[in-house]
Amino acid sequence: MIFNADAKMLGAELELQASPAQGLNVILGLAVLNAEAQNIPGPQGGSFNRTLVAAPEFSATALVRYEWPALGGNLAVQVWGSYQSSVYYDIQNVPVSKQGSYGQGNLRVAYSDAAQRWEAAAFVHNVTDQEYLSYTFDFTASFGFNQQAYGKPRWAGVSFRYCIQ
Repeated sequence: MIFNADAKMLGAELELQASPAQGLNVILGLAVLNAEAQNIPGPQGGSFNRTLVAAPEFSATALVRYEWPALGGNLAVQVWGSYQSSVYYDIQNVPVSKQGSYGQGNLRVAYSDAAQRWEAAAFVHNVTDQEYLSYTFDFTASFGFNQQAYGKPRWAGVSFRYCIQ
């Protein structure tokens, strides 16, 4: 069955950015959302309202970066992360398609020359190795399984950037 239901959404976002000291930058973001699909046809008739797909009621982000002169260039340390409340990945809001609330954090350390023509960095994403679904396809009614796609696990790496002028 394919249908297109009306929806009502109401939300707000707030982002704050500050530089309280030389080389220190802080960014904070908050969002609240009420997103509901209306009059979804039920399998045995009738209709109901459900939370929209991938629409968390609450989400937050934070980033702190500090950069200072060191060793004839600049050294920078950055920490950032995000949090989101639970979401459904199916308009029927079946429990098997629900991702619970979760958060994840990331780290980065970088060194650049004084002219900032090159930069070498090391990073770790998803520091705590948080396991989370990035999407699901619920085939339990028709084929007896739920296909799940997970977000990236903890991963680390290095990077090098050079600007040709």
